[in-house]
Amino acid sequence: MEKIYKKLGIVRHEIARVRIAWGCRFWFQIGFVVAWTIATAMFVERFGIQNLWWFFSADAVLVLVGTIFAGFCLPRLQLRQFLLGSILLTIALLAVALAFSPKSVWFFVFLIGAKDLFFAQLNIALYRQTETFFSPNEAQKMLPIIESASIIGTIVGAFVLLQFLGIFETKWTLGIWIFALSMVGFLVYRVPKILCLLPSFASEEKLNPHRKNPLREATHGMGTRSFFRHIAVILCLQAVVFTIIEFEFTKYVQSHILPPETHASAPNLDLQASVFGDFAEKTKSAANFVREEARVAIEQVKTLTPRLIAHKTLAYDLGMFHLLFGLLALVVQLAITSRVLERIGVVRSLISYFAVLLAGIGSLIFGYGGVSALRGIQHGFLSIGESAYHISFYSIFSHRREAVRLFLEGIVKPIGILVGVALIVWIPSEFIFPVAAIFSALAAIAGIPMQKSFTDLSHQNLVDSEQGIASRLHSIEVLGQRGHRDSAVILSQEIQKKSSHPIVREKIIATATKINDPQIVHAYTEILLDPRENDEIKIQVLESIFHLQNLEKYWHGREFSQQRLLNAITKIFEKTNHEHLKKLATMNLFRQLPSPEIVSFFQKTMQKSSDELKSVCLRSCTVFRDPGIVFFLKKYLNHKNPRIRGHAVIALWDFGDRETLQKVIEKLLDGKTDEEKIAGIYAVGETKNREQEQKCVDFSCSDSTEIRLHALIAMAKMRNRHCIRPLREICLGHDEELARRAARMCKRVHPTILEEIRHEIQHEVSRRVEEVLHPHRRQKFSLENLPARTLRRLKWWYRLAQRYDDLVAMDDISISRLNHRNSKFCRASTIRN
Repeated sequence: MEKIYKKLGIVRHEIARVRIAWGCRFWFQIGFVVAWTIATAMFVERFGIQNLWWFFSADAVLVLVGTIFAGFCLPRLQLRQFLLGSILLTIALLAVALAFSPKSVWFFVFLIGAKDLFFAQLNIALYRQTETFFSPNEAQKMLPIIESASIIGTIVGAFVLLQFLGIFETKWTLGIWIFALSMVGFLVYRVPKILCLLPSFASEEKLNPHRKNPLREATHGMGTRSFFRHIAVILCLQAVVFTIIEFEFTKYVQSHILPPETHASAPNLDLQASVFGDFAEKTKSAANFVREEARVAIEQVKTLTPRLIAHKTLAYDLGMFHLLFGLLALVVQLAITSRVLERIGVVRSLISYFAVLLAGIGSLIFGYGGVSALRGIQHGFLSIGESAYHISFYSIFSHRREAVRLFLEGIVKPIGILVGVALIVWIPSEFIFPVAAIFSALAAIAGIPMQKSFTDLSHQNLVDSEQGIASRLHSIEVLGQRGHRDSAVILSQEIQKKSSHPIVREKIIATATKINDPQIVHAYTEILLDPRENDEIKIQVLESIFHLQNLEKYWHGREFSQQRLLNAITKIFEKTNHEHLKKLATMNLFRQLPSPEIVSFFQKTMQKSSDELKSVCLRSCTVFRDPGIVFFLKKYLNHKNPRIRGHAVIALWDFGDRETLQKVIEKLLDGKTDEEKIAGIYAVGETKNREQEQKCVDFSCSDSTEIRLHALIAMAKMRNRHCIRPLREICLGHDEELARRAARMCKRVHPTILEEIRHEIQHEVSRRVEEVLHPHRRQKFSLENLPARTLRRLKWWYRLAQRYDDLVAMDDISISRLNHRNSKFCRASTIRN
């Protein structure tokens, strides 16, 4: 499994979330296959293929009814409660259906009710749950992988269904659906334990049982946000096109499965004998109706039924044809979709999908393909459009996100289906695909203005002071994705606002570095020149400037701006006493200074500076790629200060004599003082010297906390995972100063190890928080009831776990307590006076 995860680009800390999201989608899809297969088989047998549009219409209407019910429940329930409630209500309706004979119309009524009233809402809520698991950048990579569960679930569901039909009475095959629902419920119920989720104080504070109905809230958003209108139009047009394609594809396959004389309505047939007595063939027919994943189910039925293969050769060939498109869908989902999203962005990916669909319809109209090929194109490339659609929700205001998703999936999409049914009924069959082509073209055209509205909404979500920090961080990530216009300008404006939370500004800097747009450097210059800015923000800015590419090309024609930045960095270099800030200023000067000035600056600094600044300059020399640097630095290998010797080794590692450098490191590691050992350990970590890695492992058990911490950080730089749990213990230890320093040092290790350290910290914090809060669970729990000492411990733990919205909630409690104490003191003073 490790090799599979590595191949898919899934790192360790993401595995549990991917497993849960994938598992929920997989089991849901198995139930979906059973629901659609049995329901559509009954309908086709009773009423005939020519009346199929009634079935589509009834589906759409019942989904609308279920959405109205969900709109009533959502404001009163948390997402996990809503998911479990939807599962239980679906199982309850299925249990009622099982009380009737399959010949009874009530069996059919309760079956359809379970599928459309609550099961459809479960689908919408599962997408919402997946959204909470991943950030926008993670979603670009993970959503296509998770969506592969739909294809695989369809294959497994069709296979299991056929096996059950050969053994049990037909209605008991609904047990597969009930079992699949139970598995989804089990996973949802176990999410807090599996993921070690922390209690969310922010959500508890904001939960309001009298909140506005989400459907009204979404309707209001449609009137005020152009992005909502654009996405609603696109989704409606997509539903129309999909309904037309699925209807025509079903007619085409059905005409090859059943003799023409059986197409007529047959409401009086014995269902148990006629529908399910020969159900292998009927299942093949019905499986074609499984929306979006149907072709794989058809292939399974045909492959697994020898009698059908013997008598229906054309159907068998068609099944193999669909299998190829099933494989295409998996390839697109796992190998192409995430790359497309990263290259061209969310909106352009959505437009490109409709362009591909339009090309497929055009080919069919001009006689270069059939309905089967079109259905394969529609589903094979669907993950590109679907993933882009779901990622776009990260730009929506967090308090409206659930409402908008419910409105789009539960109201807009069923309306699109009804429009598609109306077109099928009213328009002659020879004109139906030209109409589908027109609607596909309209969907692609509607995506063009959506690009600007998408950026505007992301920007508005970022600047809205009422938004939680997590939502604003998501908006920043969305703005950092491809396809936005002037995102660097937007981020430049926001980063200069001192009123923003430091975490928000830190995220903007990290995103600006990823965007790699040199325009951001003007905002950076203002921050560096501002004496009121704190050192931590300036450190992050200097790190970002150092990693910006193409700055040299950008400065052409902007020489005054370049000189202003150099003045700002030089001022920091000359005046700051912060060691790391001075190091970053030095590194940037080496990179930004004109080439003729670099050597003279270095020599002047090394002659007149203190040992601390000399070591900073030596450490900064790693930016150079000139072998001639050896002649200037080798003398420092014999310096009396062990720190300077260690930094000289780092600077010369890529150019110097490795054997000589190894001896210097060994001498430092074997030194008598802690300073020598720490200098050697630091050099090992920075050079990733595997020959000395074991000594760092040995030092990680040292009695000296300083040596132990530096050894663990060196191991983390070399991606040695044995450092993760010891670093977690230090960060959560009682020595607060050491814990904070360890947390800062961890930011400079390899990103993969850093994420694993944070993951381990979250797991341990979750356990400790539960221990702390457990005694308070006996009474009605509230954040205000916690003792001040407990609240202070929780704040540090939640800071380590990066739960910033909860930190804000705790800070509000601390401030209110302080104000309350001050008011009591003032009242007491007034009484005494």
